[in-house]
Amino acid sequence: MRILNLFADADGESHFREIDIDCTYETPWGLKLSKRLLATAILFVEGTGTGADVLLQSPHPSPCRQYVVWLNCTCLGAIDR
Repeated sequence: MRILNLFADADGESHFREIDIDCTYETPWGLKLSKRLLATAILFVEGTGTGADVLLQSPHPSPCRQYVVWLNCTCLGAIDR
């Protein structure tokens, strides 16, 4: 699997690069997993429309190294609880 990595160099300049993630552990369900990556915290953010657009329009330095997973989904059916 390849992921897009956005990083800052020593001068604070932003750059993009692609990184290969090895997904070598196969599950009984046919999925392939990577090794576990350590994290000190996980933060979920929910927003729509202009709320999410603010993040894209207001670039700022990251306070720490982050992985960002941007999900976009539409539910077409009811969820039975």
